[in-house]
Amino acid sequence: MTMTDAPSIPIFDAHQHFWDTRLGTYPWLCGETVHNFRYGDYRAICKRYQPDDYRRDTQRFRRAGSV
Repeated sequence: MTMTDAPSIPIFDAHQHFWDTRLGTYPWLCGETVHNFRYGDYRAICKRYQPDDYRRDTQRFRRAGSV
C-alpha cells in the first residue's frame, strides 16, 4: 500500500483533541512558547482547533467514524 492508496481505506479515528484557546484554559497553548519543549516546536497548534477544522484536515480520507 502507498500513501496514494490511503484515502480509499475506511478510517475509524480513535483519538482526537479539540480545544478553544479563546477560553484561556490551556496555559501551554495560550502563553509564551516554551523553548526546547520535550515534544518539539508546537507553535503551529497554538490556535483554536474544533471539529470543523478536523473535518477540513481529514477530508481527503474516507472517514468511517470516530470514537
